[in-house]
Amino acid sequence: MESKWEAPWIEFRDDRGLLVRRIHATFWRSLFSKGHEAISEEFHLGERSGTGHLLTIAPSSPDYGTAHFRIVLQHIVRGGLHGYTIQDKLDHLFRALDALCEQYALKKTGTPVDTLGKHHRAALSKVFRDATKTLGEMAKQAENQGNEAEAKVIRRIAAQLPRAKNIEMGFGKAVIALLEKFGLPDGEIVAEHYEKEPRPDNRSWSDVLSYYRGLAMHRGYFDTDEGRHDLDDIVRIFFHLHDILLRTVFKMLEYDGAYQPPVTHMTTAERTDWVNGNTPASRLGY
Repeated sequence: MESKWEAPWIEFRDDRGLLVRRIHATFWRSLFSKGHEAISEEFHLGERSGTGHLLTIAPSSPDYGTAHFRIVLQHIVRGGLHGYTIQDKLDHLFRALDALCEQYALKKTGTPVDTLGKHHRAALSKVFRDATKTLGEMAKQAENQGNEAEAKVIRRIAAQLPRAKNIEMGFGKAVIALLEKFGLPDGEIVAEHYEKEPRPDNRSWSDVLSYYRGLAMHRGYFDTDEGRHDLDDIVRIFFHLHDILLRTVFKMLEYDGAYQPPVTHMTTAERTDWVNGNTPASRLGY
């Protein structure tokens, strides 16, 4: 279930607090829909478990009430709603992960100074200087030949060269760094599984995450009808990411009680630290 704060009216009062005027209007439409029940009051009770315990300890978390935490929660809830398509669900989960990776500065861009020794930095700088000079000469030649359009294209390419030296952290690798930050071993578990049973496309787990994120957020859909994308694989990734996000949020709130993992499709009560180095990938849906 998802709901938002809704104001049924606005009141204007005078300096004595008496009502002068009331305007009735809906400023935020509430949305209610069935979704994943992470904590059930029927099944997830006991010591240090349940919604009551979570609400009691949540305010002591430094993340509680912050903008990034509210956004992450909204995306997790929407990602678990039953009425959404798999594209919409994953879109919300990817955005939640993006928000967390940005919050913890896990998408840092590496520069030659960070990644290369002095000798290779100098050699790389010479390569870029030579390339810039060559492109400048090409642009000038095109301009002299009256081909201004090509000259502009070449100059734009030359202007982009300095950024090409930097190494951007991909989404998938940033997610793995997020897991490491919160002590979640899922990345190692899936990596070991893919080593034993390689994917048909030979992608690593981080590459798979980046690939599906690009499709969901930029292309907008998965081509499952034509067989270009494996629906079972997409759904498997969805449930796993949903579970990862729930465990991450619970860790942020220091909740270590029982919950319903999305990767387990029968009703159960697992502690939030149930995934460890000995957990088989099959329990995560692989």
